[in-house]
This record gives sequence, C-alpha cells and structure tokens, in this order.
Amino acid sequence: MTAGNDKKIRDFVIDDSITSFFAVRKREIREYTRGKYVSLELGDCTGRIAAVMWEPDQFCLSDLSEGMVVKVRGLVGEYRGRKQLTVHQVRPAQDDEYAIEDIVPQSAEPREHRRERILSLTDKIENQDIKRLVASF
Repeated sequence: MTAGNDKKIRDFVIDDSITSFFAVRKREIREYTRGKYVSLELGDCTGRIAAVMWEPDQFCLSDLSEGMVVKVRGLVGEYRGRKQLTVHQVRPAQDDEYAIEDIVPQSAEPREHRRERILSLTDKIENQDIKRLVASF
C-alpha cells in the first residue's frame, strides 16, 4: 500500500491510501441492508472517480453537497472493473488548504492563446453595443 497525499486521480492505483482535496461532483444517499451509505463522484483537475462512504457521519448525510471542495482520506479499490475510492473520512476544505487550479479542470491551451482567440472573435462582432458588452468581460 502506498501513501498518496495530494496524489491526482489520474495517478491513482489500486491499494493507494489517499489524503487529498476534491470537488464533490455528485452525491447520493442510498440505503442497503445495514443502513445508509453515501455514493459520490469526486473530481480534481485530472479527472473524476466514483467514491463510496459506507458509514457516513452526520456531515456526509446532511451538509455535504455537490460543488463543495472537501478533504478526503480513503483507499483506492476496484468495483465492476473501475477504480473506486472508499472514503474513510471527509470534511470541508478550508480556502487556504488547496489551490483551485488543482481542483478544477483547465484547458491545455496556454492562457495567452485563449485570450488572443477570444479577442479575435470579439473583433468580428459587428454590433457595437454587443461588442462593447463582450469586451467588458
């Protein structure tokens, strides 16, 4: 078992012990024979992974929501041929604990190229009012 502190989803391997920050993409509370569990989809800048918490605490059942950035401790396993993270602990992340660029996917195109492309498209707008409005963004 290897430690994966702040390891990215694309680099996860089976039996990795993970402690990292993720965005909650999906959250569902489901029932099974022993009670309730939480099914999640977690994401970072490299991808997404299904996750499950079999013994959720009150935070997971009531306050955890989609779009939230959380700190997760868990173990990478496999379910139906795909990697899945079994979550042992989860809590809300503090703003100063993570960088948003590590959480949200970004374009591979350099920022300056994207800016130039947007400006060239803005120049093609003929209606001056709309052009000014677009340029203000």
